[in-house]
Amino acid sequence: MKNILVFLFVISSFVCKADYWTQKANFPAGKRAGAYAFIINNVAYVGGGIDSAGFARKDLWEYNPSTDTWTQKASCPSTGSSGRSYAASFAIGTKGYVCTGQYAVNDLWEYDPSTDSWAQKANFPGTTRVAPSSFVIGSIGYVGLGATSPLIGTGDFYAYNPATNIWSPIASISNNVLYWAATGFTISNLGYVTGISDSANRIDTIWQYSPLSNSLSPKANFPGPARCNAASFVINNIAYFGTGTALGFGLMNDLWQYDPVANSWSQKTSLPAIGREGTAYFTVGNRGYICFRDQSTTPEIWEYTPDTATGIHKINNKDAIIRFFPNPASGTVSISLQNNSTVVQVHIADLTGKEIYNAV
Repeated sequence: MKNILVFLFVISSFVCKADYWTQKANFPAGKRAGAYAFIINNVAYVGGGIDSAGFARKDLWEYNPSTDTWTQKASCPSTGSSGRSYAASFAIGTKGYVCTGQYAVNDLWEYDPSTDSWAQKANFPGTTRVAPSSFVIGSIGYVGLGATSPLIGTGDFYAYNPATNIWSPIASISNNVLYWAATGFTISNLGYVTGISDSANRIDTIWQYSPLSNSLSPKANFPGPARCNAASFVINNIAYFGTGTALGFGLMNDLWQYDPVANSWSQKTSLPAIGREGTAYFTVGNRGYICFRDQSTTPEIWEYTPDTATGIHKINNKDAIIRFFPNPASGTVSISLQNNSTVVQVHIADLTGKEIYNAV
């Protein structure tokens, strides 16, 4: 039997700091619902939405998390006379993109922060819609689902290639249920949508899109009260999903973590404020952000810091490859062992040499 002794260098093993929220500088242009957001070079751009007077806005604001400051930028144009709310938005490279949204628009606009200017691109090819979902895989943006008037869901998805300025249809959700008001995110070259609604219900399914097979498949159901118009962000290949509105529960302030490797959910620290829906959300570095509550309540911004742990890395020797996940982690840590021996005994010790784990 081979014996492998593993030391967790840096600091004592499994020393963790709980996740927490921090309130940041309020959005300076007032209360909003259904605003959009995208990230370019670790700076957030937040715009549009419905203001406290009930009007859709065109303005765009830059938020720098490192200085916690807001700066107004060039407003997003529109083919209609009104602004834009509950639109799809994403960033590819150094450009941001906004399309569809309330007030029956299907135009696509590209924002260049280096010139603070907008350029119109090829129109979204599907029907005009509100509250669609979007995510980015590689250099391709994906937009789909959403509701046509009067809030009739859709199931189609389209891929946008900025290099060619061409949209292409991709796989649709195939269970004959039409969805809208979902949130989208990307982990490891796979797209996800969850927090979805049909015309009458909230759906707890999370869908995963693979560009290699051009297929959408359901994953582990969301365990909390099903909701729509929620927020999501991804930190270290782990998704965080919460807030939104749930039938029978109203506005939510809870937060849940989705691990795509384990295909499992766990509850995290709730937002320390009243529930909300229709928020703008984004990730910068290893922090997540949720903006606003609705157009009548608050312009507040909250920053989420996930759990932290000691550095635990993959360990190799000639007999075995050992991986620890999730990483970083709190609470339970899984150990994956690939070995070329019939039997391997693993000892894990902290920096002082105290054995904290021993298994065959």
